[in-house]
Amino acid sequence: MTTLHHLLRLPIGVAAVAFALTAPAAFAQTPTFTVVNHGLDATFGNAGKALGAPAVTGLQGVAYGAGLFVVIGNSTGEDGIRWATSPDGTTWTGRTQALTGGMKTYTQSRVRFLNGKFMFFAVHTTSSGGTTWCYTSADGLTWTANKVADGNHRFEEFDASPTLAVAAGSDGDQYASNDLVTWTARPVVPSGGLYSHNDVAFGNGRFFPASTASAVPPIPAPMRSPGRPSPPRPPPEAAASRPVTAWSSSATTPAVSVALMALRSPPIPPGPVPLR
Repeated sequence: MTTLHHLLRLPIGVAAVAFALTAPAAFAQTPTFTVVNHGLDATFGNAGKALGAPAVTGLQGVAYGAGLFVVIGNSTGEDGIRWATSPDGTTWTGRTQALTGGMKTYTQSRVRFLNGKFMFFAVHTTSSGGTTWCYTSADGLTWTANKVADGNHRFEEFDASPTLAVAAGSDGDQYASNDLVTWTARPVVPSGGLYSHNDVAFGNGRFFPASTASAVPPIPAPMRSPGRPSPPRPPPEAAASRPVTAWSSSATTPAVSVALMALRSPPIPPGPVPLR
């Protein structure tokens, strides 16, 4: 019997493996996974490719909708997007849709089935740089691509209300669209490059992106007295702690109000430091 331990010892080239979890086991404390297909390398045509050659190196995300499972292939340097579909999660068909304009695959996001459509994001590169695209499909077989923005926008997660889609990623990146065609930057914090979004969800009429910052907010310079040195700054371990932050917004206006902020280290008292 093939075990997960054995699968983890497979060569690096054998990267795409599908697991299935039966419904009764899904609620057990120690669920059991069953390997239903460990031949996805053949599905994606990786067989015979040289080490380091453009190929599908894994599965970036999976979603179910319209009677079909869809998995997105993690692809770099290829001439088309790669994905596979299955009606039952066992038998998979590899699929490719060619890119245009000399673009090559670079990164892909997770895939979701939202408001009757499969949806994922991808960054493509050319000799002049990268661009970010939103892909949508009603049937999981043919994709429509719409440009989100120039540059590499790596969206960690996205969700949608019936009228608005919001995608959130690293460096404070957040974009929104009400038609999945035209996208507008809607950062939670303007120029908030310290904040990286880990997730975003829509529920109860509001979007809720969760974020982790790479440093605490800037500390105002303490007041000085002529001829007196400034009090010492906090120790490095305090300055290096990471705030865990979450925002919420209405379904029509992407996140604009701070709902919660928790610091993993004790907060620095506000106001000037008393002079000695």
